[in-house]
Amino acid sequence: MSSIYSSYQKTLVEQLKEYRKESKMTQKELADNLGCTQADISKYEQGQKRLEFLEVRKICCILGVDFITFVIQFEDLIKEGEQHDT
Repeated sequence: MSSIYSSYQKTLVEQLKEYRKESKMTQKELADNLGCTQADISKYEQGQKRLEFLEVRKICCILGVDFITFVIQFEDLIKEGEQHDT
């Protein structure tokens, strides 16, 4: 199934997925820490479910990622993507 969200959303979930993999945490482990199901994690990583701001912050905390650093890196990725589009 394809993503129904913007390229910004795709960048966001790819960044979160990369951090999850770097932390060697499975979708199930992340889900258990968030109090949701593995299917919920799969859906957002596939772009089928949109994340809210506070959910992103909580995921960063669980993965041991400084939220401010995450946002700065996200902005850098967005700018980089925009440069490639021009």
